Amino acid sequence: IINVQNKNDNKCFIWSILAKLHPAKDHSERLSNYKDYEKELNIEGLQFPMKVNDILKFEKQNTAISINVFGLQNPQNHQSIVPIYHSTFTDRENTINLLYLEQEENTHYCLIKNLASLLYDNSSQQVCPRCLSRFSKSKDLQKHINYCSQNKIAKAIMPTEEEKILKFEKHHYK
Repeated sequence: IINVQNKNDNKCFIWSILAKLHPAKDHSERLSNYKDYEKELNIEGLQFPMKVNDILKFEKQNTAISINVFGLQNPQNHQSIVPIYHSTFTDRENTINLLYLEQEENTHYCLIKNLASLLYDNSSQQVCPRCLSRFSKSKDLQKHINYCSQNKIAKAIMPTEEEKILKFEKHHYK
C-alpha cells in the first residue's frame, strides 16, 4: 500500500491514482513525487474529498482509467477488506485498486499496489476484484470473472471457529 502524505489538501484520491500511473523510485509516500502530474487528470466539476459515489464521474472524464475501491469492515471484531466499488469499465488501459479508509467524518484513499499480497500474503495468487476469491491460474480467474461479472460485488465471509457448527435451536417449530 502507498499512503501519499497530503496534509494540506483533500486530494488523496488523485495522489493515489498518480502514484500508480507514475511510480516513484524513492519515497513513494511523498506528495512532491506527483504534483507535476496533477494536470494530466480531468477533475473538472469534482469535489474533494472524493465520495465513492462520484468515482463513476471521474472514470467518465478520464477514459484510460478504471477504479476499484476496497474498504475495511469489522465482522466479529476482525478487520476484513471488502469491495466497495467496482468499475464497469473492464477494458481500460489502467486499472487502479484503492483502499478507502473512513473514521468518523474523515476519509482517506491509499493505493493498493498488489491486491493479492494485501489480502492473502501471497503475491503469486491472482484475485478477483469483485468477490476477492483467489486463483492460482490466470485461465481459472478469467473463467471465474466471466461468471462473477454477472453478479453484484461481494465477499464470501467464512464462519469463525465458534460459528462453524449449525445447530437447530427453534425446537417449537418441530
